[in-house]
Amino acid sequence: NNNINTTSRVSAIRTPRRNDIQRWSRQHAMHVAFGNLENEIRDWTQDNGPWRRALFQLWNGWPRAHIAQHFEPIQAQVATRDNFASFGDLVTISQDGDLYNPNTIDAKLDLSKGEPRLYFMELHGPRPLSVRWLTRHTQVTQCLASLDNQPFWLAVHIPTPSENDHKPTLTNTKVFLIPPRHFVKLHAGTWHAGPFWRPSKHNDSADLDRMTFVNLELADTNVVDHFSVDLLEEYNVHDPHATIPVVIHDES
Repeated sequence: NNNINTTSRVSAIRTPRRNDIQRWSRQHAMHVAFGNLENEIRDWTQDNGPWRRALFQLWNGWPRAHIAQHFEPIQAQVATRDNFASFGDLVTISQDGDLYNPNTIDAKLDLSKGEPRLYFMELHGPRPLSVRWLTRHTQVTQCLASLDNQPFWLAVHIPTPSENDHKPTLTNTKVFLIPPRHFVKLHAGTWHAGPFWRPSKHNDSADLDRMTFVNLELADTNVVDHFSVDLLEEYNVHDPHATIPVVIHDES
């Protein structure tokens, strides 16, 4: 009965949204047929245009899986030096000649347990923000930055003790928006997922089918120091497509 009710709830949400897409497609076909695209272009390109606004709501609200019916969504927040401190360091631009200060502007690194590896990591997307699996690296303070000067999201959880198989919990998982011209250093053992991103509303010409990130870790991090957990395991959720929803606020 629970599965039937869940299916009905999801169908009740998805059906009108599919109808909206079909309606937009018919309207677009008519505009093309009669050569009347000016109004449609305006509706798509203006920030408050009805088509653009409706599609934005559709993108953020489309239920990816029934899990959205059972858990409160995670509220994404913009990362600052202070609110990210439990998970790592948020670092922005320093002036030439500024002295090293890991307490205020710099990142305190630990690359002592292996050979460091600094490389460009290309990911394909966009990668819509949804959370289920978290990963940690216990032997290195990993660093990530967008080479494309674009914002991105990370889901994080504070490090947990290795003994007694302590695992991260959904209630203590946070999601942060990393602003452009910043990089993050994750404390050794910080659980994380991402990076995630979506098409930029500020730069429509940006090639966000893929993004390139600067990644600093160890040469064998992804071979011997890569541990992942399923956040939904404690809730006995077995649907492989289920994810935890995230509320995204304006990243401007």
